[in-house]
Amino acid sequence: MIAFSIIAIVITTLWGLHSKTVYLNLNSQFDTQAPFLAEVKMAQIVENIEKYQEAEEGDFGEDFPGYAWQSSVSKVESETLGDLSEKLKKIEVTIGFNDGEFNYSIISYRLLQE
Repeated sequence: MIAFSIIAIVITTLWGLHSKTVYLNLNSQFDTQAPFLAEVKMAQIVENIEKYQEAEEGDFGEDFPGYAWQSSVSKVESETLGDLSEKLKKIEVTIGFNDGEFNYSIISYRLLQE
């Protein structure tokens, strides 16, 4: 009975360590890939900013399963900038993983040239 109790405690501890290791591995993977994916999506938006709507979302297909993106392009209102604020756009990209368990966001401001 004592041996069974000791084995149960050891197995429970090992299972907890394994679960934590799997979570940390996913977190590390996300922390590595999310900034890269966000920069790629940001570059795509900046390259063709006129065709992007105020808010869009999608995923990265089979290349990065479980990863999804959301983007928004909005005008910046500023009395200080005056007429220049009409050409200024705020671009926000959010990368999510595992149905929103992990999220990473970047924001950029771009001045549109005519």
